[in-house]
Amino acid sequence: MIFIHKPDSDPFFNLAAEEFVVKNIQDEVFMLWQNDDCLVIGKHQLTYAEINLSFIKEHQIPVIRRISGGGTVFQGRGNLNYSFVTNSSGSDDKVNFEKYTSFIRSYLETLGLQVKLQGKSSLTIQNFKISGNAAHLYKNRVLHHGTILFDADIELINEAIKSPSGRYTSKAVASNRATIANIRSFLKESLSQLEFYQGLKTHVSKKLHIVFERTFTKDEIMAIQRMAAEKYQSDAWNYGYSPEYRYQAEVALESQIQKFQLTVSKGRFSDAQLVSNAIKFKTFTESLVGIPASFESLHNHLPNFFSQLSEEEINQIACQLL
Repeated sequence: MIFIHKPDSDPFFNLAAEEFVVKNIQDEVFMLWQNDDCLVIGKHQLTYAEINLSFIKEHQIPVIRRISGGGTVFQGRGNLNYSFVTNSSGSDDKVNFEKYTSFIRSYLETLGLQVKLQGKSSLTIQNFKISGNAAHLYKNRVLHHGTILFDADIELINEAIKSPSGRYTSKAVASNRATIANIRSFLKESLSQLEFYQGLKTHVSKKLHIVFERTFTKDEIMAIQRMAAEKYQSDAWNYGYSPEYRYQAEVALESQIQKFQLTVSKGRFSDAQLVSNAIKFKTFTESLVGIPASFESLHNHLPNFFSQLSEEEINQIACQLL
């Protein structure tokens, strides 16, 4: 196994880099890095059911879909993220959270912490979740990865994932919410995030006998940047990949609450029905069918029908319609 440095904190690049390593590099790889603030949703999740849309738009927190399953996690300041990419012979137990979280657990134990693998893939300290993990299979390649809460803004995280309960009907995978905490709050001695990073890197490298380290080559960086731009920055992947879903939206239009029954398939409104008898909104309702079910799309679409709206009102209605 080798160690690949990922010094860039761009989350679009870093998530693309994981997919690139899985599909294009034959070495077994360990990576450890930090992202700028973002929400990362599981491959089979309904994005809008997992996020506080108005909050993340206000705070400019991007939402990015990853290639592995599981639930939504926050990545950003105060977090560390890790990846193990391995080769499977086919006879092995390919997905093994017990094995690959053991390297994290054993390091935390050197810091005097008692860590448990709870459920299928969560790491906890005193019943507080400090790490979420997921996996992805591609041919003979296996990705195990996770995020570690070291000194994150817990209030920010909880607000960003404060999603509308019961709003959507779909077959999407829902997150299992848990009470989270930072590792730093359990430490008896002071430790900086850089020291934590260096200690974890050294510990895992010794456990896995890693002696060779490298960075991505120029050609690899160009390929990863291209994948980040074409896939990981696209609404089609981050929002449109969600399975079909239905919901009712209540929207404040002209000082009245209008209710819409909406269906989204392959990222676009496939059906839109106005519940009330407000005939003047019928044309607008019909116009939704076929356009992308995204904030940007609605933000551009609404002024065609409601030219008197302020920017703030457009933003508010776009969020309400999603």
